[in-house]
Amino acid sequence: ESGHKDRLYKELAQSLIDCGWRDELKEHCKEVMKEKKSTSELSLEALTKEVIVHAQKSVPDSVKANFFDKLKEAILLNQSGESED
Repeated sequence: ESGHKDRLYKELAQSLIDCGWRDELKEHCKEVMKEKKSTSELSLEALTKEVIVHAQKSVPDSVKANFFDKLKEAILLNQSGESED
């Protein structure tokens, strides 16, 4: 079970890198930091909140669909393994 989870996580991370999402997110962080030059405007909490919202919205639909297909497959595989016990 843990092996499937690790594999899914690694595949998702690689898909996000391959599609340019990670690089785009880095650029977004830099832009936010430039816009909010004053440290009073830029707390770690505020930056994290803004970046998380952007990150979630910017994941390509194709990556989401592929991940959910693999997740569904892993769940079904796990369920069939449990029923054999």
